[in-house]
Amino acid sequence: MKLMRKRYFALSACALLLGMVSHTFALDMKVLNGADVDESVMVEVLSFCNEQLPFTLAYQVIDPCPCMDTATCQDALSALKTENDAAVIGLVSMENSDMHQSINTNRMVALINVKPLISEDSRQTAWRIQRMLMRSVAFLMGITPAPDPNCVTRNYESLDEFDTMGRNFTPPYNPLIQQKAYAMGIPLKPEPENQDRKSDKP
Repeated sequence: MKLMRKRYFALSACALLLGMVSHTFALDMKVLNGADVDESVMVEVLSFCNEQLPFTLAYQVIDPCPCMDTATCQDALSALKTENDAAVIGLVSMENSDMHQSINTNRMVALINVKPLISEDSRQTAWRIQRMLMRSVAFLMGITPAPDPNCVTRNYESLDEFDTMGRNFTPPYNPLIQQKAYAMGIPLKPEPENQDRKSDKP
């Protein structure tokens, strides 16, 4: 009887541990489209980002999320973050604001104001949002801007300068992104046999 009880408790402990592990390593970094960005643009954006990142971004269209200020946007996005989300990146449309991006690592929420990023050229719009998504991923993971002019994380002074930037991370950050994602419990994609990646220059 004692042996059966020991086995029962051992099995229960294993089941609990496996449940915790599966929960810990099944979190998403989710993109929430609350700015009514055209789906054809989002297909191009997500296709590039998911090819470059070592994990796949989850994606969800939400009701339009117009915000008057950063704090309101952060509150709205935080309310949409679930226990299955390691972080959320919200595409919002802020009226009368030229702010491009805001990162809150305490809440693990980033917002991208697409209003000043929209161009008459849909390809340019896609490239701008791609850069902002890649930057958001890095900054949510606690990575600081790189001095390398080719790195998507580097600082910029104007939208014209932003348009000259690469859309990917430079080599020192590539393995770091993978390590950070693993630590956050975001499932990594299998390593591709062909390591060549698409050019990040427009």
